[in-house]
Amino acid sequence: MIHNKQLSLRVNFIWTLVGNLIYSLSQWGIMVVLTRCGTMEMVGNFALGVAIVAPFALTFNLQLRSIQATDAKKEFSFNSYFGLRIITTAGMLIVASMFAYFTYDDLTVFIIFCTAIAKGTESISDIFYGLFQQHERMDKSAQSLIVKGIMTLMVVYIIVCQLESKNILVVILCMAAIWGINWLLFDVRRGLFILQHAFPEKTAWQVLMPQFELLPLKNLVITSMPLGAVALFLTLNPNLPNYAIDAFLGRNAFGIFAPLVYVMTAENVIVNALGQSANARLATLYAKNQITEFRHVLQRMLGIALLIGITGIVMAVIGGKLVLQFLYGANFINHTELFTWLMIAAMLVNIASMLNYAIISTRQFNEFLLVVILSTVLNFLLLLWLVPLIGLLGAAIAIVIGAIFHIMANITVLALAQFNLKMQYQ
Repeated sequence: MIHNKQLSLRVNFIWTLVGNLIYSLSQWGIMVVLTRCGTMEMVGNFALGVAIVAPFALTFNLQLRSIQATDAKKEFSFNSYFGLRIITTAGMLIVASMFAYFTYDDLTVFIIFCTAIAKGTESISDIFYGLFQQHERMDKSAQSLIVKGIMTLMVVYIIVCQLESKNILVVILCMAAIWGINWLLFDVRRGLFILQHAFPEKTAWQVLMPQFELLPLKNLVITSMPLGAVALFLTLNPNLPNYAIDAFLGRNAFGIFAPLVYVMTAENVIVNALGQSANARLATLYAKNQITEFRHVLQRMLGIALLIGITGIVMAVIGGKLVLQFLYGANFINHTELFTWLMIAAMLVNIASMLNYAIISTRQFNEFLLVVILSTVLNFLLLLWLVPLIGLLGAAIAIVIGAIFHIMANITVLALAQFNLKMQYQ
C-alpha cells in the first residue's frame, strides 16, 4: 500500500542518506567487480564513458529536479517538467554521440553511446525523484535507488564474474535496461499515485503525460539556464583528471586511478545528504538576517565534513595497503601514496561542497558561477602541467590545489554576501 503523507525533515534526511549511500556503494561495487573479474581496459572504458557523458547529461538536465522540488507555487506542471526532460535527454544523446564520433575511435564511440542511453534512462527517473522531493516523500526516491543499485550490481556480477564476459558494451546496455525497467515499474507507479492524490479531478493520462507546449517550455528553460551552467562546471571539474590521465597516460593508467577515486564517493554521499537537508534551513536563516544562527549551522556542517575527511586520511595512512588489497586486489597495494593524496583531496572537496550549499542558500548565483568557472580553469591548467610531469600523483595534487582555491573563493563570496546583507539592514 502506498501512502502520500509528508515525512519529517529528519526522516527524509535518513532516507536520502541511506538511499544515496546504498546506490553509491552499488556503483562502487560495479567498479570492484570490473576490477576483480574483468580487465583494466574494461575498467578504463567504463570510467571513460561515464566521464565523457556525465557533463553532457548534467548540463542538458538543466537542474530541473532542483527547480521542480522548490516550485512551491506550482509555477510549472509536472507535465512540463517531464516534457522538457524528454527533449533535453534526446538532445544529450545526439550531442554526446556526435562529440564521440568526431573525437574517438569506433569502440569508444559505441561505449559513449551506450553510456548515454543509460544516463538517459537515469535522467527520466530523476524528474520523478523531483516529484517525490517536491511532495516531501524522499523515501520513494531512496527506495527506487536502493532497488536499482542492488539489481544493477547483481546483474553486472553475473555477466562479468559468472558468465566471464569481457564485453563492456553488454554490461552498460544491461544497466540501461535495468534502470528503464525500474523507472517503469517503480517510479511511474508511485509518481502516478502522488499526482492523482494532488489532482483527483484529473485522469491518470492527464497528470502523467509529458507536455510539449511552447510557452511553458520556453519559460521553464529560461528559469533553469543559470543552474544548468553551474551544473556543467560542477560536473566538468571533477572529470578533468579523468580526461587528462586518459590523454597523457593511457587507458590502463586510467583504470588504476578511477577505482581509487570511487572510494571518495562514500564521503560525498554523506556530505551531499547533509547539505541537501540543511540547505532550506540555511536559506531561511539568511533571509531573516539571522547570521549568528546561519554561521552556527554552517560550522556544524563544516565540522562534520572535516571529521569525515580526517577519518579517510587516517585510514589511508595507517591501513592503505590493507584497504586497497581488500577492495581491489594485490595490483593496487603499490598506490598507497596516491590513495593518501586522494583522501586529502576528498576532505578538501567535502569542505568546498558544504560551502557550495551555503552560497546557494544565500542565492549568490552569479558569484557562485564565477567561482566554479575559475576553479575549473585552474584545475585544467594544473592538470596540463602536473599529469605529464609526475603522472597519477600529479592529478591528485592538482585536485588538492584546486579544492583549496575553491574553498578560499567560497569563503570570500560568503563574506561579501553577509556584508551586503548587513548593509541592507542598516
